[in-house]
Amino acid sequence: EEMNAWMSALIRERYFVLRDERDAYQELQHDFQTQTDEMANVMRTVEAETKGMTDLEARVLREEAELADQLAELLNSVQSTSSNNETQPPNYQPENNSFQNNHQQQFFTIGAIRKDALEALASAGGHLKQRV
Repeated sequence: EEMNAWMSALIRERYFVLRDERDAYQELQHDFQTQTDEMANVMRTVEAETKGMTDLEARVLREEAELADQLAELLNSVQSTSSNNETQPPNYQPENNSFQNNHQQQFFTIGAIRKDALEALASAGGHLKQRV
């Protein structure tokens, strides 16, 4: 009888030890799966953000190049317009003196505006070229 009690206690103790080990192993598997899922989600998020940033960078570079081209085109247009407007036909004679004075005033004002615009555009163009 004592031996049966002893065997029964040993079996019970072994059962509880095995049950605790089994529960610990199942918890470990569950924790590992949870961590794996979290890492996969983080990696997908980072990949999506990286792709988004790469796409954004490509779009910004493309738009900067387009703006630089437009700026160069505008500068050429303004310079060619400026050089075309600086010369008057040799036989041009305004009908009255006030018209001539008014025209000269407008011409100098337009010239100053063009000069300021050219300087601003050139400055902006330099900044764009530095960034590209």
